[in-house]
Parts: sequence; structure tokens; C-alpha cells
Amino acid sequence: MAKILKLLHLFLGVSLNRFHATPYSIVPGENDKTLDRLTAERCAQACLEETTFVCRSFDYQIKDGSCMLSKKSGSDVGQLFNQGLVQVHHFEMKPALDCGGIITGVSGDFASPGWPRNYSHHLNCTWTIRVPEHQVIMFTFIHFELGVRAGNPCLNRNDRLRITEMTPLGEVTLCASPPMTTYISQSNVVTFNFNTNDHGDAQGFKVAFKGDWPCRAVLRSDRGQLASPQWPEQYSPGLSCAWTIQAPENGKITLKFTNIDLDGQGFGACTDLHDYLDRDRDCLTSLANHRIPPLSRFCKHESPAVLLSTSDALLVILRTDAYMQRTGFHASYDFILPTTIAPPTTTTTRGPESLSARFVEPRYEREGANLNYSRDQLNFG
Repeated sequence: MAKILKLLHLFLGVSLNRFHATPYSIVPGENDKTLDRLTAERCAQACLEETTFVCRSFDYQIKDGSCMLSKKSGSDVGQLFNQGLVQVHHFEMKPALDCGGIITGVSGDFASPGWPRNYSHHLNCTWTIRVPEHQVIMFTFIHFELGVRAGNPCLNRNDRLRITEMTPLGEVTLCASPPMTTYISQSNVVTFNFNTNDHGDAQGFKVAFKGDWPCRAVLRSDRGQLASPQWPEQYSPGLSCAWTIQAPENGKITLKFTNIDLDGQGFGACTDLHDYLDRDRDCLTSLANHRIPPLSRFCKHESPAVLLSTSDALLVILRTDAYMQRTGFHASYDFILPTTIAPPTTTTTRGPESLSARFVEPRYEREGANLNYSRDQLNFG
């Protein structure tokens, strides 16, 4: 048996390490979903990502790559069935042990203690999720079920999962409740606090997360970064992204590109047939349809090294088509405050043969123009 387990661990990957291996055994007649032609690692990943039921175990047929997911384990059905020397192996998910912790990285997951079994009473667990600076976090609730709750889900008497983060408008706290399936943060650090009472329990929760560059943002820090979603990986088709960089009154903005790789035609004018950074329509409705003149326009055969705005706001738009995708762009910015204003110039250098872009800035006839753009105010039609 020890030799068999050693051989099994030769093909254990990140997902498979979340399971106990039981060679030559199955859960008889208790398979809830069958997938074909998968590796053992991919089968384990499928069990971890299953959302239609709580996957606790799976049987794996080595010969043909059959993957049989089950919401039951050996203890649920009384015992495992011995398959002799048939190459079918049973894997049971290891229970979640951590009651909180600090999790860093671009992706991962966490779960209530005991998952996929029910959680205990009188828990007080805190997880802090941190992704790279300048990114936001998308949380996906793979499963979420807490004990019976009355009234506001944040009440102390309820089992509750509180989500807290510091946003540009201050600290925000909310409590997860059905049918919540996703949560997108406004910052790169989010805290989850799980409290349980002394009565009732449930299977709890499992949450996956992934850090990414925001597609829409208002940037007010003295310096920062922006990038196309999924950079340095390829961006998705059909994007309409907008970043407003807002300096203090009478300040200016320098925008420096460190990477530009967009689908384009290679020469000539930028067109709607390609991916581009552009804004050539009327201004936002909140600005009374004032026209936004281009600060500079650059197509694929030339690109900017540094842009210096002529006002205290700069708007960057990314639109992508449904065809070829590239890695997109990455840029950093800094504010030049009124006491250190340099002569307004725009510096460009010939760059990679891959940019189709226009960079524009809002201009206003009145002071105090609103730059808190809502998603509905950005008209990409």
C-alpha cells in the first residue's frame, strides 16, 4: 500500500494535494457528475471548482481519464468499495483547518473551518487577502450557506461573514448573504471576518479570489499605475475601459508608458476595426456635452514615451474588438503640484509597431467640475 501511495504522489499537483488518496477504492453508486479525458490534477481542480453541489470526493480511472465527482465521502456511505487491482482510485477532500490568516498572491481560495463539513460554534476567524498594489480583487463565492439568520445579516446574533476594505471614500463594511456570488473590491487589500453563534450550523463557505487591473477607475493618489485587464497576459475582447486621473486643482499629470501592445493595422489612421486607446466623442453628460479635444493621437507605428497634461485631469479610454488580442498596456503616472509646475510640453518618441491610441483630457468652462464618473455616465455606444 505504501508503494502505491508513493506512485500516486508522483502525479499529485497543487489541486490533488488538497485530497487524500485511497488506491483501488470507490464510492459505489454515488457519483453526481462524470467528466471524461481529464488528468488526475484537472479532475481534482474540477471538484474544487464545482458550484452546483459541494464536491467532497472523486473517483479517477487512470486508463481512460474518467473523472467521477461525488458530494459524498466514504464515511457518508458507510465504507469505500474495494476495486481490487482495477486502476480506479478514490480521492477525498482534506478539511479546511485554518481559522483565518494572511493570504498574499494573485489568486487563491479560503473556506470556513471544517469545509466541506459543517463549521463549529463560537468561531471568530479573520482572513486578510492582499494582491499586488494598484490591482483590485474579484471574489467568487463557490459555495455559501450559513445557519438560519434573522433580520440584518450583520446582526451579532447571526452567523455572519463580514467583508471590510478601505476605499477612496473611507472604510466600507458589508455582510455576505445569498444570492451573493461575486464581490469586486475597490482596493488591493480586503478583510473577511467570520463569526458564529452557539446554535445552528451549516456547511459554510468557500471563496476563490483573483487579483486584476481594474477596467474603470478614478485615480487620485499622487502617483500610481494603470494597465489593461489581465496585463501582462492578453486582455479580453469587447472591453470598454476608462481611467480618470485627477490631480489637485491647478496640478498637472505626467503619464509614462512602460508597455504598449495593441492589435492594429500597422500604419495609417486609427479605426474602430482595431483595439485602441481613444475618446473622440462628446464629453460625459455630466459635463454638458463639452467636447474633449485630444491631447495627442498616436497610431501603431509610433507611441508616446511621456505625456504631460495641460490641465489637472487626464482621461484614458481602452476599447477592444472581438478579434485579435494582445498584452495591452501598462503605464505609471505622477502629479506635478502647482508649486513645481514645469512648462507644458508633450514629449513623444517613436515606439513599438503595435499602438493604436488617442489620449485625451477633459476641459471645463467652470470650476469644480465633477470627476466622480459613474459607470452609467460613460457612454461607449
